[in-house]
Amino acid sequence: MRRNRARAAAAGLLLCLLSAASARGQVRIGKILSPSTINRYQSRHLVLIDFWATWCGPCIVAGRQLEVLLEAFKDDLTIVSLSSESEPVVRKFIAANPSRLTVALDDGNRTFDFYGVKDTVPYAVLLNPRGRVLWRGHPSDLSADRLARLINQNRGVKTDPSAPVIRIAGGAAVVPKPADPGLLSVSLSSATDSRFIVTDEGIDFLGRSSRLFGEILRKSRHDIQVENDPLIQVRIGSRLWQAGPEAVLAGILGRLKWTHRVAVEPTAYYKLTVEDPKRLWNSRRFDLGRYDGACLVGEESISVDNATIDEFAFRLSEVLDYPVYTLYDSPVKRDWIVHYRNLDLARSELNSELGLRLELTTGEREVHYFR
Repeated sequence: MRRNRARAAAAGLLLCLLSAASARGQVRIGKILSPSTINRYQSRHLVLIDFWATWCGPCIVAGRQLEVLLEAFKDDLTIVSLSSESEPVVRKFIAANPSRLTVALDDGNRTFDFYGVKDTVPYAVLLNPRGRVLWRGHPSDLSADRLARLINQNRGVKTDPSAPVIRIAGGAAVVPKPADPGLLSVSLSSATDSRFIVTDEGIDFLGRSSRLFGEILRKSRHDIQVENDPLIQVRIGSRLWQAGPEAVLAGILGRLKWTHRVAVEPTAYYKLTVEDPKRLWNSRRFDLGRYDGACLVGEESISVDNATIDEFAFRLSEVLDYPVYTLYDSPVKRDWIVHYRNLDLARSELNSELGLRLELTTGEREVHYFR
């Protein structure tokens, strides 16, 4: 009854809903799909609800900006990126585009409905520890200065145990603990999730072993052959990861008691040739975050930030589902973007925009076998 009256008088009550003096709210989570790798929720935190959708391009840009914001205020802020889409759709998206924020599903659209969010994403609502609405609007409009003021104004505000700000209806994923820089933990897994998350603390991986070995060696999965290709869960500390692929691979194989051999075999692959180096982009075209080689895969295009041409070729091979290699040896890191769904369009775009030629060829390549 109250909800019906509120809807009927929505225009008259809008001011109350927006008023920080009276508005109270909650985040109703159906299921956490990917926990934050930046911090853990504390009851003293302000909570920012980031309403988003996989089809929303601006949402992805806003999400990257929020990652930077959370890094700066990780001791006082929790961000929940909330989607009302189906679990398979969101899981597929975050598997290709990992986020450092907590990614969760709404509980039967309750949170979206409560705050009146329909197709107006990206949208965000900031709550204090008692669920009071402090701010709402486009995520990019929440400046660091404004957030700092709101945090200071709400220090000492305690959560109401009878009305927690965040309620979880489904099972929550376990938040990874801070890693020892030299950490290496390896185990077989039966989980159906998939993730490859890079943080200051290291690597958190869950998925097919062939994908991890491809990431380590920077080889197309077509050149990685793993017997039975089991699911594995691996955490690698930052110091070990920075020691290089040989050290990381040796450690993982030692834990699994697997062997590794390399054979040179004739294979078909796409060769990426630089025809005009002057047309290659610099590394200032766009910014996907603080880590070199950050990759954003959309429905039609792939963007790779601050990466060498070898790294770009490796990422391109993933979306084309075919090996891509280049003989152009350059350590220079650049920005790359191409539409990959239509191969002819991809070739034309690579050539006209970046001075690159993509052609199918055959030759001898290294194939890595694990068992």
